[in-house]
Amino acid sequence: MAESLLPPSGTGLFEKTFEASAFPRWDSFDVSADFIRGLKYSPDIPASFKPFIIYEYGLDVLRPFVPNLDDLVDEAVRWQRLRGTPRSIEIALGWIGYSATIVQQSPTRNWWNSFQLYFSDLPRYDFPDLVQIEGVVDLSVPARSMFRRGVHGYDVTALVEDSGRLDGSLLDFESGTTYADGDTIWSFGRLTEIEHVLEEGEGIAIGNWLAQTGDGGIPWVSMTYPWVTAQFQWALNPEAQRRVLLASFFREYPSVYMEFIGDDDVTIGYRKCKVAQVRAIAGGDYIYGGARYAPMTSGDAVYIEARTGFNDVDASRATKVRLVSRAVLAPGIPAGRLWLEPGDIVSGPTFSETPFDLSMRLTVRDQVKILLRF
Repeated sequence: MAESLLPPSGTGLFEKTFEASAFPRWDSFDVSADFIRGLKYSPDIPASFKPFIIYEYGLDVLRPFVPNLDDLVDEAVRWQRLRGTPRSIEIALGWIGYSATIVQQSPTRNWWNSFQLYFSDLPRYDFPDLVQIEGVVDLSVPARSMFRRGVHGYDVTALVEDSGRLDGSLLDFESGTTYADGDTIWSFGRLTEIEHVLEEGEGIAIGNWLAQTGDGGIPWVSMTYPWVTAQFQWALNPEAQRRVLLASFFREYPSVYMEFIGDDDVTIGYRKCKVAQVRAIAGGDYIYGGARYAPMTSGDAVYIEARTGFNDVDASRATKVRLVSRAVLAPGIPAGRLWLEPGDIVSGPTFSETPFDLSMRLTVRDQVKILLRF
């Protein structure tokens, strides 16, 4: 083995002194040096070596965003060589369990250098997942490119109205919100559908109940509904007439709110609902369970929908939902406010309570549809 590993010229005093201090142990280094040589190219790199190899290759910039980076040395080296290409984004997202389609901005737009990612699945959590996604993508793209927006399930694009009367209006902006200190816009949506049959106790509580008729028809004494609500053919069987009457109750009904409830029966918040008496028909305005429904005065069901807004709820798990009718708002709460905090509703009869399991988040608009039958 050579007595010195330093070059014969251009070596400073410090380097020579440091090497000389190792001479007493030089023989013991002999085998170790041969072992270390080429070790980083071995398929079985010792775990204790991996942090140093990651540092040597300049991959430590990934460590805040990739939790198992030590196990990805080979892939990370390949990623390093592909940085600045779409393939590098694909590799980096795969490390944290995601895949997405890249959509480039039109070259005619101001932000021509930006792009969006359309995710195949909803990211599991806002934190740490969105921080990790934004981090690895920003490290993967060219310096001139900007990761502008991530999308899944809810995508409202901006209306191009430059130099028009609507330029700069709300329609001039796309859906989404930023998260934490990041610059990327996240626009996520999720759909939950619930079918509920109104029970007698619920109907009595909200003032809308007719007992099932059997074969005898609806008794006149039970016809407490205005004649204008009897929008059905007299040839219909009594049970079909009953369903239309019960559904018509919601035609001019006061505001309905959907209450989201967490553990220990604690209210998370309320969202104002869209309510319509409907009937299944091709080409209808509303979609539930793949079928279409249209608002009709002869409808035999009620379509109820609430959609939370961005930044309404931060990391709360809803375990059930129920509907609040004839809600009495607390003093000072505007009637048109869409999202209400706990305590903003003072009283109101409830119905259609349903078990639920939903992690509500800042970046996700949750659309909950209830088809109320009778």
